[in-house]
Amino acid sequence: MKRLAAFVIRFRYWFLAGTLLLVLASAIMFPFVRINYDFTKYLPEDMGTKQALKVMEEEFGIMGQASIMIENITIDRAINLKQTLINNNDGILDILWLDTFVEPDILLEFENVFLSDATMQEYFADIPGVNQFYKNRKVLFQVVFKNGDYSDVTDQTITDIREYLNKLDYKYAMAGSAVSTYHARHATEKEVFNITIFVLPIFLVILFIFTTSFLEPFLFIIVIGAAVVINMGTNLIFGEISFFTHSTATLLQFAVSMDYAIFLLHRYHEEKEHNKGDNVTALKNALSKSYVSILSSSLTTVAGFAALLFMRYSIGIDLALVMIKGVLLSIVCVFVFMPSLILLFDKGIEKTRHRLFAPKLLRLSDKAFRYRIIVPIIAVMLVYPTYIYQNNNKFLYGNSAMESGEGSEAAVEIERIEKEFGNTNMIVLLLPHVKTDGVINIEETKKAEFRLIDDIKLRLKNLNIKANVQSYYQMTDISTYLPKLNLPETPETKRIEEAFLAWLESEGYGRPEDWIKDSIPPHMEAQLLSPNYSRIIISVQTSSESEEAFNAVRTIKASADELAYQNYYLLGVTPSVMEIKEVVESDFVKVNLLSIIAVLIILIFSFKSLILPFILVFVIELSIWINMSIPNLMNQPLIFIGYMIVSSIQLGATIDYAILLTGRYLDNRKSMNKKRAMMRSIVNSGNSILTSSLIMASAGFILALISSVEGVSAIGSLIGRGALLSALLVLIFLPQLLYFFDPWISKMTMNIKFWEGNGQKP
Repeated sequence: MKRLAAFVIRFRYWFLAGTLLLVLASAIMFPFVRINYDFTKYLPEDMGTKQALKVMEEEFGIMGQASIMIENITIDRAINLKQTLINNNDGILDILWLDTFVEPDILLEFENVFLSDATMQEYFADIPGVNQFYKNRKVLFQVVFKNGDYSDVTDQTITDIREYLNKLDYKYAMAGSAVSTYHARHATEKEVFNITIFVLPIFLVILFIFTTSFLEPFLFIIVIGAAVVINMGTNLIFGEISFFTHSTATLLQFAVSMDYAIFLLHRYHEEKEHNKGDNVTALKNALSKSYVSILSSSLTTVAGFAALLFMRYSIGIDLALVMIKGVLLSIVCVFVFMPSLILLFDKGIEKTRHRLFAPKLLRLSDKAFRYRIIVPIIAVMLVYPTYIYQNNNKFLYGNSAMESGEGSEAAVEIERIEKEFGNTNMIVLLLPHVKTDGVINIEETKKAEFRLIDDIKLRLKNLNIKANVQSYYQMTDISTYLPKLNLPETPETKRIEEAFLAWLESEGYGRPEDWIKDSIPPHMEAQLLSPNYSRIIISVQTSSESEEAFNAVRTIKASADELAYQNYYLLGVTPSVMEIKEVVESDFVKVNLLSIIAVLIILIFSFKSLILPFILVFVIELSIWINMSIPNLMNQPLIFIGYMIVSSIQLGATIDYAILLTGRYLDNRKSMNKKRAMMRSIVNSGNSILTSSLIMASAGFILALISSVEGVSAIGSLIGRGALLSALLVLIFLPQLLYFFDPWISKMTMNIKFWEGNGQKP
């Protein structure tokens, strides 16, 4: 280690120049790192949703969709506005509205009836989709984009639409998957910068309090900031990262890596006391003595992230790879970049010395000893309820958890649309055609499809779930547009229907199906009918993650299964949520177990003890259970992916607090009795633990405060609260456990001898 330290010191200016060049190169590369907003990419390949998406893309292509509600507008102006939007935006394939199915002249004739006659409005409400397009002088356009929801072209098209509507001074609202992606993209681009600007001054204030020089905090920020920039730029090697990782990785890296820089500088100051006037030797000794401790500390953090690599839902892998790389880059920067800065700024550090503003923690250590019976009893009593509560949270699993949070512009617009037109949850059923000798049998396909649609409608009606079903064959059948008279099917009624159709043909109108088909644009037909499948769109009035929605999906599956359909596919937010739920719940058991085992193994080798690792992990796990049970107590839904990721991060990152305090306790115990060692360990390690925990907590809470993406904000809250809870339990509960288990620690730890006398060794 001494040779390595000497090498770094000798070529320190080369390392300084190299690091600065790498920071510059990474800053240039960073804008070229693609950010992925499509969470379906992280689904396992064998999931039904993933397979269904592939089939739909092959058969129909993937096109983005959005809804636009325009308020206080007449049918005439709505028709003109729709056409203007299509003409002015190359990214729009079509806008579906009433005039897509009904001639504009007829619509204009009926306008007064729509607005004033409640009976006629009720009649037209029976026609599928009418009340989903026009209601109370409000228009709802269904926009189909030429590209997918996540395309840059679609994003620009939405921007252009919003700018145009703002110019016309229309009161409007937009929703849909493409719009959610649009808001997430623009919020992330703006908020990542804002979060950094907000959090750096808070980091500096915390560091000012817990260091003794006004220059030291800037040194720490520069070193870890360089590592963060290099990490973000080198993400180019992955091609793309998720917007979830993009939103959280910068702050997480700052929070979990700052300790390494603080530790090296503190060791340097200690060595300066022994090597007065020889800063180079002091730094060389500090480096050689810091390698093992810093690498050991980072191992638990890396272990927490590494456990995420075993997730089938690979969003965890995406975050883990970026964070593991970030931790390693932080260590490299501390060892090769920081030494040159320490020597360059040494005089400045000495000139800007100030007294330590941090508390001495003597009173805390005294209270910890005084309540050494009460606190453990309370903590043990919390184990069972917090474990049960954190398991019984109301979890969210789908993409809706990663959409804009309550009160944001996006959420307000969605709420306005849902208030007027209802909460629409779209489920897509890809139904294979009935074929005879490889050719589509249209009549048999229609019969089979109508039988299935009628069965689904009846089953959903029995569950009191309102649903609207749209398919090509349904749209082109005249019976869809006629009032339901509920006449019995008899030879007489059949003759009446045939006579009516014959009369239409004799008068030159042709068959209704033919002129209905002619009114449907070819691209719309292509979206509902492919050479192999019919695309049936079932819109149910439920939220995407509710028991009602899950029952609707189960009902649709049961109907398709019972009517003996083979090779059908089901898509939509709710079907994917149901599958993600199964995957991530099994992932959690695996990830949680792996992270605990990995940390235990590291601790066993670090302390050479068979009891200390279990005590330390128990303390941090209890803090995790308390953290995760709070949303349940507050009746707030918890995002499961956040629950799983934060559990691993909190264990891997905050176990360092417990390692630091336990190390101090063991050192003190060699020359003190267990009472003094317990109290002294709190004083010795308290400020370091508070520094780390406050930095992580501030990072988490700033993320929660600023991010408008609900999932990211919730994860920020969990990280911030988790860091404070871990620090609290480590500073109060852990010393008390060490005190009580002192005899067993002595017997079950290798190469350690505790002081057996009273008080302190002379």
